[in-house]
Amino acid sequence: MPQQPLIQFIVAPLVAAILTAVLSTYLTAHFSFRRFRREQWWQAKREAYESIIRKLTEIMFNSSREMAKMEYGAGGVAAPARHKELSWSLQEIAAGGAYIVSEKTVAEVGKVLKVGDGPFDGDLYGLLDREYGAAKEALEITRAEAHRELGVESRGSFFRKRTKLTEKAKK
Repeated sequence: MPQQPLIQFIVAPLVAAILTAVLSTYLTAHFSFRRFRREQWWQAKREAYESIIRKLTEIMFNSSREMAKMEYGAGGVAAPARHKELSWSLQEIAAGGAYIVSEKTVAEVGKVLKVGDGPFDGDLYGLLDREYGAAKEALEITRAEAHRELGVESRGSFFRKRTKLTEKAKK
């Protein structure tokens, strides 16, 4: 009879403690790994959007600079050389599809790349203007998609919300 209290007071709590420890360790590891994967995926998306935005801004800057050179008589670069300058990262995004970034972003990058793919008709200023317009439109859409997918609000909306909250607190 003395063995029953031994099982009841020592072995049963020990088994329960071991099972609880194993279960809690498993759940902690499982949720930590899920969080880690989610953070890594978010980081990859952020880097992809940063790269796209940087290249679209560069295209806009270069196009506007070349148009200004042409308007003020400083000359311009030849069209074929300009088309070869498009970044590989933009071409990879267009070719790879929406693996990391949204379908809208891929479509807009594709439109920017198509501007330079057509035959050169001799109107370098018109080509630069179309390139600038396509890059500007793609940049606006890409920024909006990045904000939406990454869960980041634009700075303007943050300050508007903060102002509204401050005004409510004063009342």
